[in-house]
Amino acid sequence: ADDGERLVAREDDGATDDRRVGAEPRAPRAVADHGDVPFVGRHEPPELRAREGLFLAFQYPVEIPGVNNVYLLKAALNAQRKHRGLPELDAFEFLNLVRAKLASMRMDETLLNRGVNEGFSGGEKQRNEVRQLAILEPELAILDETDSGLDIDALKVVASGVHQVRQERPELGVLAITHYQRRLDHLQ
Repeated sequence: ADDGERLVAREDDGATDDRRVGAEPRAPRAVADHGDVPFVGRHEPPELRAREGLFLAFQYPVEIPGVNNVYLLKAALNAQRKHRGLPELDAFEFLNLVRAKLASMRMDETLLNRGVNEGFSGGEKQRNEVRQLAILEPELAILDETDSGLDIDALKVVASGVHQVRQERPELGVLAITHYQRRLDHLQ
C-alpha cells in the first residue's frame, strides 16, 4: 500500500479458507500456499516488522493475563522508538501521550490498567486494538476481520476509531479484511 492508501480484501460470506481472498465477491481468487511477503522491501521476522511500522489487528485478540495494557503499549512504543533512533519515553511522557491520543479520539482510559484483553468483551477487545493502533502509529495497519462478532454499535465505535486515526494520520496505509459490506461502509 502506498502512503495513505486503503486496500480492501472482502471474502464471500461463509468462506472458510482464510488463504483465499478476493478484492470483490466475484473477483478471481488468489491462493497463498507458500512463501512470504516482504515489508519495506525486506523479509524480516515479525518483531522487526512491528518495529518498522507494521500493525496487525486480530480477529480474535488473545488475552495476556498479568500484563496490563499500559505496560504492553509502553514497551512496544519504546521498542519502535529505539529502533528508529529516537529516545525512549519515560512513564510520565508516555502517559501524557496516551491520554492526549485517547482524548482526541474520545475514548476512555479505563481498560488501560487491566490485563491485555483479559475478561474483555468482543467489542472491548476491538476497541483495545484501535487504541493500540492510535498509540503505536504504524506505517501500515492490517485489520484482519476486526468486525467479526461485533454488534452494530460496537462496529460503529471501532470504525469511528479507525477513521479518526486515519484523519490524524492520512499517510497511514490500511488493509481491511472483512466478510461484511457494512464494515466497508463504516470505513469510508
